[in-house]
Amino acid sequence: GFLGASGGYVAALTLRALRAAVDEPAQAARSFTVQLLRPARPGTVSIPATVERRGRSTTVAAARVLQDDSTVALAQGTFGASSPSMARSDLAMPDVPGPDDCAPLVDQPVPEASMSTHIERRPARGPLPLAGAGTAEILVWMRLGEDRPVDLLSAVLLADAAVPGIYATLREAVRIPSVEIAVHVPPPPAGTPQPWVLGVFRNLVAGDGHVIEDGELWTPDGELVLLTRQLRRVLP
Repeated sequence: GFLGASGGYVAALTLRALRAAVDEPAQAARSFTVQLLRPARPGTVSIPATVERRGRSTTVAAARVLQDDSTVALAQGTFGASSPSMARSDLAMPDVPGPDDCAPLVDQPVPEASMSTHIERRPARGPLPLAGAGTAEILVWMRLGEDRPVDLLSAVLLADAAVPGIYATLREAVRIPSVEIAVHVPPPPAGTPQPWVLGVFRNLVAGDGHVIEDGELWTPDGELVLLTRQLRRVLP
């Protein structure tokens, strides 16, 4: 990432620990929030997780990421069982060419963010990063370098793997590491998991040294994988 391990990578590891602590297959992850307190460096971490409340339909668990006697991150997750209910959505996947019809992103906007070497990214339409555009939005197809189907943990990683939406409006790279990552998981998408997801990232507001961004991940078939909101800090 900008300073240490990718925030999305730390978040995915923490969600895995929370899921293991809950240990209830009938209750899927519904929401997850992680506060990134300090950069995670190469080396060992421990992630103790505890169940704060276990119910028949909803369970809440919390965890912290520890490294070298310091707390790197704090997290909380809500897990819920399926039940009959209303079904509706006001969201729709943007109409863009598929990943096979989009060229890979060759130049990395932030060279020191080496997570880019593990993720293939193909812009789905303009604006491109650092284009100085008037719209703060990035649309990009992404997949893991090992080309395996996306599950929830890798989706959390990919939700933080694209450049922020505000990068479309910039001319030069600015380091804006994540301070908080929040993820909400819609009802599980139907169909077979696929390696590609379309990331839609929009800047909501920026100022006073902080940036707030929203994101969506979609399968090529138009199924919503997750929603995310991030708080980022602008470094000098």
